[in-house]
Amino acid sequence: MAVELALIGDPTALRLCLERILPPCRDRMVKFALPPIESAADIAAAIKAVTSALAAGESIGVPVTLRGVASSVAITTAQGPASMSRLRDLAAASDTLVVMMARTNLTEVAAAIASVVGRDRPAALVSKATWPDQRSVEGPVSDIARIADRAGIDAPATLIVGDVVSALTVSGLQLATG
Repeated sequence: MAVELALIGDPTALRLCLERILPPCRDRMVKFALPPIESAADIAAAIKAVTSALAAGESIGVPVTLRGVASSVAITTAQGPASMSRLRDLAAASDTLVVMMARTNLTEVAAAIASVVGRDRPAALVSKATWPDQRSVEGPVSDIARIADRAGIDAPATLIVGDVVSALTVSGLQLATG
């Protein structure tokens, strides 16, 4: 219920979701680079974007940060003229990379990320996160496009790359698969 409320712009629900996903930590700064906020509609759009990115991992039991595994996360899209260089920069700077709108050019996105973090870095692709027809697959970032193609994973989809993807499956939690 809190995720749904956060997605429609409820700031209290967003705070609760963020505290669940990214517990407060005084020694870890959380930085957001958002477009200019000029109206209440801009605030709601920003809340929806951040919540959607974090909810994709949570919907398959993969938090974007995990004590002892990942303490930093970057959220971006796979769209725009400089998206591949931005993806490489963010992959190098964060433990977990969440890429929204990644399905249409997933082969290129995964190759850009793998060139920085290595071919075997764990990845998960979540299609239609939190929807009743949600589907997901996981595997090495270098193979994630092929795995998604074989499973028929559709857009919209969010890519999550980082050791958090395999940390919980190793611990015995099951990752949803397509």
